[in-house]
Amino acid sequence: MTESATMAGCPLCGGRKERVLFEEASAVLRMRIVRCGDCGFMFQNPRVSELMLEDAHAEFTEYERYPALQEAKQRLYEPRIRRILTSFFPQRPGRFLDFGAGYGAMLQAFRQARPDWELVGVEPSARAGLALSGQGFEIRTSIEELATCGGAPFDWINLDNVLEHLDDPVGSLSALRNLLARDGIVFIEVPNESFFRLRYRLNDWVRGSSKAPTFPGHLNLFTPRTLRRAAGLAGFRVTELRGVSAAEPGRMEALFGIEPAGRLLAILRLLRWTRLDHLIGMTYFTQCILQPLEVPSPVPGPGRKSSSGGPGRQG
Repeated sequence: MTESATMAGCPLCGGRKERVLFEEASAVLRMRIVRCGDCGFMFQNPRVSELMLEDAHAEFTEYERYPALQEAKQRLYEPRIRRILTSFFPQRPGRFLDFGAGYGAMLQAFRQARPDWELVGVEPSARAGLALSGQGFEIRTSIEELATCGGAPFDWINLDNVLEHLDDPVGSLSALRNLLARDGIVFIEVPNESFFRLRYRLNDWVRGSSKAPTFPGHLNLFTPRTLRRAAGLAGFRVTELRGVSAAEPGRMEALFGIEPAGRLLAILRLLRWTRLDHLIGMTYFTQCILQPLEVPSPVPGPGRKSSSGGPGRQG
């Protein structure tokens, strides 16, 4: 695997003070997660950007199950697509960009819901990109390639479990803002990393075994507060921000391809009945909808690159 790169500063604020939250260096796992002493953002340092790899889908074993999850993911996405189209784009066609398109679950669900929309995907993995092209989708490998192709601005840009993979999340959002229509939206979903240490102790208890606190490709660990800050730095206002429970119908099937049973099923039922994870701010995911501010995107500060690169992907 490609050697990891050490960050000179926080990907959000450029700060150089950091506190170690988790560290392991073994033959099985090399991971070091830190919290910025200035802004509180959590990130891996050092880190292996997926863009440094020849093909992340071939490198990370976690990606092996993704092709088998496509139908479950499509079912999960369908109500989301209907809700957002009804709220922002009733009865009009537009352009949709899935940034980090994976194997095409979101693109397929969108095509079925609104065949009158123009659909484009960005996916750096050659393996996944080949599968997408075979489904008839227009695919690019990076923001830079997309920008050179021209075309009308996008009405909806989608980053579903992607922002946490990007080496420069603020720079990438700023670059995407330049491809967005003035009245367009950016939809983001990321894992919610609030209560970091407690969350992963609870996850180990639910699984009945110890595991790394995050996926190796998750370079950035967002909380709702730091996600809002990243959006603002990139020139966006947050129109909607909400937590999404692991107990959401179809979520476990789309994530892991499993029908919940035993201890996990009991916990999910409890969360559905009580909404306890919402009440204490420990939902599994955070979703937000962004719209552009009427001001130019800020110039990246210290520790942030101006280039955007392409996405990693959980789809």
